[in-house]
Amino acid sequence: MTDSKNDVRQSSDWFTKIDQERCIACGLCALHAPAVFDYDDNGVAFGKRDANHGTVPIPPEQLAAFKTAYRDCPVQAILRSRRPFPPEKPAKPRPDHYTES
Repeated sequence: MTDSKNDVRQSSDWFTKIDQERCIACGLCALHAPAVFDYDDNGVAFGKRDANHGTVPIPPEQLAAFKTAYRDCPVQAILRSRRPFPPEKPAKPRPDHYTES
Protein backbone atom coordinates (compact mmCIF):
# COMPACT_ATOMS: atom_id res chain seq x y z
CA MET A 1 0.00 0.00 0.00
CA THR A 2 1.26 3.47 -0.83
CA ASP A 3 1.43 6.15 1.81
CA SER A 4 -0.28 9.04 0.02
CA LYS A 5 1.53 11.62 2.21
CA ASN A 6 4.92 10.45 0.90
CA ASP A 7 3.89 9.70 -2.68
CA VAL A 8 4.43 12.97 -4.56
CA ARG A 9 3.41 11.52 -7.92
CA GLN A 10 0.13 12.71 -9.32
CA SER A 11 -2.34 10.27 -10.86
CA SER A 12 -2.02 12.22 -14.10
CA ASP A 13 1.78 11.75 -14.31
CA TRP A 14 3.37 10.23 -17.41
CA PHE A 15 6.91 8.91 -17.62
CA THR A 16 8.84 8.30 -20.81
CA LYS A 17 12.04 6.89 -22.17
CA ILE A 18 13.32 5.79 -25.56
CA ASP A 19 13.90 2.20 -26.60
CA GLN A 20 17.29 3.04 -28.08
CA GLU A 21 17.61 -0.32 -29.82
CA ARG A 22 14.45 0.48 -31.78
CA CYS A 23 15.16 4.19 -32.45
CA ILE A 24 16.04 4.98 -36.07
CA ALA A 25 17.13 8.57 -35.34
CA CYS A 26 14.48 10.10 -37.58
CA GLY A 27 14.29 13.31 -35.52
CA LEU A 28 10.52 13.51 -35.03
CA CYS A 29 10.49 13.19 -31.24
CA ALA A 30 12.85 16.12 -30.66
CA LEU A 31 11.08 18.10 -33.37
CA HIS A 32 7.71 17.68 -31.63
CA ALA A 33 8.93 17.72 -28.01
CA PRO A 34 12.36 19.39 -27.75
CA ALA A 35 11.98 19.93 -24.01
CA VAL A 36 11.44 16.19 -23.51
CA PHE A 37 13.75 14.51 -26.05
CA ASP A 38 17.24 15.06 -27.43
CA TYR A 39 19.84 13.08 -29.39
CA ASP A 40 23.22 11.65 -28.50
CA ASP A 41 26.33 11.95 -30.69
CA ASN A 42 25.12 9.02 -32.82
CA GLY A 43 21.72 10.60 -33.44
CA VAL A 44 19.86 8.19 -31.16
CA ALA A 45 17.10 9.80 -29.11
CA PHE A 46 16.92 9.86 -25.32
CA GLY A 47 14.71 11.36 -22.62
CA LYS A 48 16.34 14.63 -21.52
CA ARG A 49 14.88 15.03 -18.04
CA ASP A 50 16.49 11.95 -16.52
CA ALA A 51 19.09 10.65 -18.99
CA ASN A 52 16.55 8.20 -20.46
CA HIS A 53 15.80 6.38 -17.21
CA GLY A 54 12.07 7.16 -17.30
CA THR A 55 11.91 8.15 -13.64
CA VAL A 56 11.06 11.87 -13.81
CA PRO A 57 7.46 12.80 -14.74
CA ILE A 58 6.83 14.77 -17.90
CA PRO A 59 5.86 18.34 -16.92
CA PRO A 60 2.15 19.03 -17.53
CA GLU A 61 2.99 21.85 -19.94
CA GLN A 62 4.93 19.37 -22.12
CA LEU A 63 2.27 16.62 -22.26
CA ALA A 64 0.65 17.73 -25.53
CA ALA A 65 4.03 17.86 -27.30
CA PHE A 66 4.98 14.49 -25.78
CA LYS A 67 1.75 12.88 -26.97
CA THR A 68 2.35 14.17 -30.50
CA ALA A 69 5.88 12.75 -30.49
CA TYR A 70 4.62 9.44 -29.05
CA ARG A 71 1.91 9.18 -31.69
CA ASP A 72 4.20 10.10 -34.61
CA CYS A 73 7.21 7.88 -33.81
CA PRO A 74 7.39 5.61 -36.89
CA VAL A 75 8.95 2.68 -34.98
CA GLN A 76 7.20 3.06 -31.59
CA ALA A 77 10.54 3.65 -29.85
CA ILE A 78 8.98 6.11 -27.39
CA LEU A 79 7.85 4.24 -24.31
CA ARG A 80 5.37 5.64 -21.81
CA SER A 81 4.11 4.62 -18.41
CA ARG A 82 1.97 5.96 -15.59
CA ARG A 83 4.68 4.82 -13.17
CA PRO A 84 8.44 5.36 -13.17
CA PHE A 85 10.28 2.74 -15.19
CA PRO A 86 12.21 0.21 -13.12
CA PRO A 87 16.01 0.41 -13.21
CA GLU A 88 17.55 -1.51 -16.07
CA LYS A 89 19.59 -4.53 -15.14
CA PRO A 90 23.21 -4.30 -16.22
CA ALA A 91 24.18 -6.64 -19.02
CA LYS A 92 25.81 -9.84 -17.89
CA PRO A 93 29.49 -10.03 -18.78
CA ARG A 94 30.31 -12.36 -21.63
CA PRO A 95 32.37 -15.45 -20.84
CA ASP A 96 36.07 -15.20 -21.60
CA HIS A 97 35.74 -17.76 -24.39
CA TYR A 98 33.06 -15.67 -26.20
CA THR A 99 34.18 -14.14 -29.51
CA GLU A 100 32.20 -12.14 -32.02
CA SER A 101 31.98 -13.39 -35.59
